Parts: sequence; C-alpha cells; structure tokens
Amino acid sequence: MKITLNQGTNRNTKAYVVTINEHELFFSYSTCIAYRGPLGHFRLDNTWGPTTGRHINEMRLRDLPIVSEEVMERTLSSI
Repeated sequence: MKITLNQGTNRNTKAYVVTINEHELFFSYSTCIAYRGPLGHFRLDNTWGPTTGRHINEMRLRDLPIVSEEVMERTLSSI
C-alpha cells in the first residue's frame, strides 16, 4: 500500500491531496471535498465559503460532478 500527502495548492493554505494507491482524496482544511479514482470522480458542493471555493478551483475540481455527502461517504466507505 502506498500513501502520500501533498500540498493541494502552491499557496500557504490548508489544501491537501491524500493518495492511497490509485485513490486521490482532496481536502480543504480537514474536510474531504472531492475524490478521483477507480470509484469515480466527484466533489461536494461548496457550502463552506470562499477559501474552500479557491481550493476547489486551484486543485482543478470545479468541473467534477457534485454529489451529496451521503453519496460520497457511501462510495468511499470501501477504501
């Protein structure tokens, strides 16, 4: 198993990408806001504010389909 943690943006901000094998989880602060990998590609709607909006844009997540928190949790429970 390979796990990595990378800064999500070039700015000094709390955006991270956690990679677990072929799964990429995108975080704004401590909230998982998006996923890319074999289970699909999706993100949550930005209900938090402008900084999370910048994280979504800077990590190139804007065009991913938006799902509910329930769908994200159910889909990612198998990781």
